[in-house]
Amino acid sequence: MPKNTVKYGRNELGKFAKGNVGKPLGATNKTTKEARETITAFINDKITDLDRIYEGLEDKDKATLLLHLVKLVMPKPTIESERINEPMPPIIISFTDKCEDKD
Repeated sequence: MPKNTVKYGRNELGKFAKGNVGKPLGATNKTTKEARETITAFINDKITDLDRIYEGLEDKDKATLLLHLVKLVMPKPTIESERINEPMPPIIISFTDKCEDKD
């Protein structure tokens, strides 16, 4: 029998105990959380240098930087919103002259 199975929500076989669905939705990995916090702290520390860095860039690099920053603040388009912006295929209506008098 694995150690501390009850403590970790497992049964005697090491499977999830009844009522325990495992990791909750949206729960982040500990390593991912720590990496995100470290990167966020670094960015917050360096954000004051952004103006100076931006002014030292060539025009194409300024555009690249702006595009990357926009991705951080603008939501990604959903599939539905992408479909709205797509041009509709043309609708073709054909008329044929098949009316005949049966009198």
